[in-house]
Amino acid sequence: MQKTVSIITSSVIAISVIAVCVLRFYQLLKYTDPSTGYILGNGDLTYIIYGLLILGLVSVALYSFRNMKTACILDQNTGRLIPVTAYLLSAVFFIDFIHQCCNCFDYFQSTPYVEYNYIIPLAVSGISALLSCFYYATLAMTCRGTEYDFRNFTLIHFAPAAWAFSKLIVITVKIMDVTAGVETFCEFIFLSAFLCFSFCFISGVEKSEEKATRMFIFSALITFILSAVVALPRLFIMISGNFKLLNSVDFSCSTYIMLGIFSLALVRDIKKRAATQQ
Repeated sequence: MQKTVSIITSSVIAISVIAVCVLRFYQLLKYTDPSTGYILGNGDLTYIIYGLLILGLVSVALYSFRNMKTACILDQNTGRLIPVTAYLLSAVFFIDFIHQCCNCFDYFQSTPYVEYNYIIPLAVSGISALLSCFYYATLAMTCRGTEYDFRNFTLIHFAPAAWAFSKLIVITVKIMDVTAGVETFCEFIFLSAFLCFSFCFISGVEKSEEKATRMFIFSALITFILSAVVALPRLFIMISGNFKLLNSVDFSCSTYIMLGIFSLALVRDIKKRAATQQ
């Protein structure tokens, strides 16, 4: 019975994520104002997207809290997947740092009157991205069995959380209608889930012998789903060559995608180790 529930919920999660990504791609292509990123027309499609998202989130909750056996969050003797994804995540955080520097420069160049409630969180997200670059590189070296142990850098544990929180503040500065600003709303949920994921991760690595909590699994999977929903449709538009249809944004698609892949890789690694410990 438990295996059947796992297969059904996993299938529903996969189908809902793919469906939302495809619908968001179509929405970006046909019904989005490239100057603002707001949806113009066909409001029913927005409600379908939100309905599929809710279905996916409920399925994740069922999978996380009823089904999955867990192990400790991070094992230094883990396979190659975690260090490889951590190194890639470190690289995209450095790209994100460059991206935020460019955003700050462009803002100062184009705005005669500086809004500090916008530019300060933007600057903090850039600094946090640079610290997160160092953090995930050290995490990867720890998993490869080097003399470095990222758990010794206590304060830097909060760098990814500070990055997510500062970006949340940037979003709240914008006036948002959830039926028009679908991308911004999904990004808000993604960053909230990543904040939860970050705090659960900090708690888990500080108590290295304890098993990962259900909340950690839940927030990790939500982070993966929303990273795909926010970033993949934009990447598809870029690949299709329709750059003119995209409005400028404060985030980097590569960073969001890698955060999702890293969180999914952790869940996969925990599940694998939990199975061997039975």
